[in-house]
Amino acid sequence: MLKIRPHHLFCLLGFKGSGYSRAFVENMSRISTTIKKGLDLDIELVKGPDDICKVCPYLSGETCAKKT
Repeated sequence: MLKIRPHHLFCLLGFKGSGYSRAFVENMSRISTTIKKGLDLDIELVKGPDDICKVCPYLSGETCAKKT
């Protein structure tokens, strides 16, 4: 099961292969490709960090530490 924050669904629509770090881009690319294949995939919408956040350099525990 893929865990995704709702706003990341919009991020995936516009994803062009750039991001915060190489690990983040690779992870986001893998998730984007998986979703676009249209396979029978279970997606759980979550409030906290998701499968995209797990390699983000701004993730601090269960919180995003990026200053906006």
